[in-house]
Amino acid sequence: MFQYSKNLLLIFMIAFGDEVIQQSSCFTKIPKCNQAMCSNCSCDKYCYLYNECCLDWVNQTNINQRTLSTDYSCRKIDANNSYFVFDRCPSDYSFTDHVTYCETPDENDRLYNIPALGKQTKRLYRNLFCALCNGEEYILWTVHYKCNQMMDIDLSLFPDKIQNHCQILFEAPSNYKDYKYNCIHYVAKCPPDVANASLVSSCMFGPMAIVKSNGTKFRNTHCAICNGFHINDIFCNVTIDERTTYFTPQYPLTIIFNYNDNNFEVSNMLQRKLYSKQLPSCSQGYFYDEQKKRCRHFHYNSRLNCTAKRLEKSEYYITSDGDLYLNASNILLNQSAFIHDPQDWVNQTNINQRTLSTDYSCRKIDANNSYFVFDRCPSDYSFTDHVTYCETPDENDRLYNIPALGKQTKRLYRNLFCALCNGEEYILWTVHYKCNQMMDIDLSLFPDKIQNHCQILFEAPSNYKDYKYNCIHYVAKCPPDVANASLVSSCMFGPMAIVKSNGTKFRNTHCAICNGFHINDIFCNVTIDERTTYFTPQYPLTIIFNYNDNNFEVSNMLQRKLYSKQLPSCSQGYFYDEQKKRCRHFHYNSRLNCTAKRLEKSEYYITSDGDLYLNASNILLNQSAFIHDPQAACYEEDNCKIKNKVVRILNHKLRIQLF
Repeated sequence: MFQYSKNLLLIFMIAFGDEVIQQSSCFTKIPKCNQAMCSNCSCDKYCYLYNECCLDWVNQTNINQRTLSTDYSCRKIDANNSYFVFDRCPSDYSFTDHVTYCETPDENDRLYNIPALGKQTKRLYRNLFCALCNGEEYILWTVHYKCNQMMDIDLSLFPDKIQNHCQILFEAPSNYKDYKYNCIHYVAKCPPDVANASLVSSCMFGPMAIVKSNGTKFRNTHCAICNGFHINDIFCNVTIDERTTYFTPQYPLTIIFNYNDNNFEVSNMLQRKLYSKQLPSCSQGYFYDEQKKRCRHFHYNSRLNCTAKRLEKSEYYITSDGDLYLNASNILLNQSAFIHDPQDWVNQTNINQRTLSTDYSCRKIDANNSYFVFDRCPSDYSFTDHVTYCETPDENDRLYNIPALGKQTKRLYRNLFCALCNGEEYILWTVHYKCNQMMDIDLSLFPDKIQNHCQILFEAPSNYKDYKYNCIHYVAKCPPDVANASLVSSCMFGPMAIVKSNGTKFRNTHCAICNGFHINDIFCNVTIDERTTYFTPQYPLTIIFNYNDNNFEVSNMLQRKLYSKQLPSCSQGYFYDEQKKRCRHFHYNSRLNCTAKRLEKSEYYITSDGDLYLNASNILLNQSAFIHDPQAACYEEDNCKIKNKVVRILNHKLRIQLF
């Protein structure tokens, strides 16, 4: 009897054609379903991606929908939204890890569940592994932390700070919002024992018009019929509550992680961006996981073209943190330093890490901040003044302690001398005087005016803030009597992962081991008080000296600029020192190409103020009028004219007094 009914239904469908199938339309004036209550197909230009097109929209196109994949489903992406996503790999795809991570990912691992948009097809994939196994380059959706309170964002403390305060949502990047399709769950296939190929095909690939029968939703009438429901029992009854529109609460703070651009952005309740920062840099195929506070490997190939060392399983083991321990050499590599595939483990890059410099340390830059800075000159560097001023500068001389950023390498140097001895052009950080009262800024009175009223801080110029790295102090070397060269090298040059043992912090596990600690007594325990977030007080007045542009700027408590002025002009290689109220010489070469008069040491002496006194002529030259190196001093004799006991240096327009 049932088979007879099915045959009658098929005859009925053939006889009435589109009148039965077309439950909603893009072009008909009076659709059979009320569109306000029945949203059951799509007229979007990309509706063919998920076979959601209405009948007359399909008729307007030449798309052969039967060639489209059905390897997708309706999935709940986050607490608020369900979307159609492609969540299967092709049946002939052989790389099992991709298949596993695509089709059965760990639902508790957020990075495994970020939707990925295919760049070419514009399909939305369940995650990047589903994109990879379908041969697509991808764009990851952004991760939004919607937080119920304001907070300082410190990545080293991120998981603890947001706990119980933030809801996690996924969103398409702003220029890719057209390629997402909200969905409801419905039956989209016929049972496997249905023999009518035309009916099976119409159910899966035909125009979409969601219907309902006996409490179950179906993709279209064909799907309901092939699943045994009578045409009279099939209704368009997808009501508003089934496609829920969620009220979006207002959150005081939103943190958006964009893994495509490797940055995060912080905005307020009005969705106004407060600031954005770069995430820590990771190797290609890695993403920084803010929850686990490390780079994680996601994009690997089924057959690695590995030119580094390939390891057999007997040569290593994996720690509980996912790091790789090399049995023969006692070296521990974190996850950014190797690649794993089902065949074996191999080193990640061809970088010989032992060639990397360790000539840096963690230094307190000002009252509030410590940063990693390069603070040594190469051992073969011969200009001793640069070495002295780099490695042992006068800590009471502010200009000797301004951090300098290398233009090429983006290294942060302790000062400009460390940059010079490492062969780098540099950009000096700005000097900020944070003052507890308003005052007129007169450079001739500056040191006296600010005394006891201003705190001095150093800050990276606004467009170079990404190139600074906060740090804590730790042991980064083995004792000199440790004979295991491999262990010493791994401590100094191996991947960094700060650990702690018996109250002492170490650069990595190797450093702790070579300093006599057992591996069972080594812990990752860098707590909040060790990476302090400082409260920034509000100052009525801030004066910012920028020596790169030779100016200073004055702003008020609201950080609104009141005015800016040029500093007095100095010769090349000189900076105006507002504390000493004169130009000072900082950039000189180890061998001067001096075409002016060269002086022997018996012909001059240097005064306590750093000026040059010429014995024979009783002329005093300030620091902008001569150059000094360890061999001798030279000045431009031809440019000096004596008149009324005043010497004018014509090229530099400086006045100097005679004795």
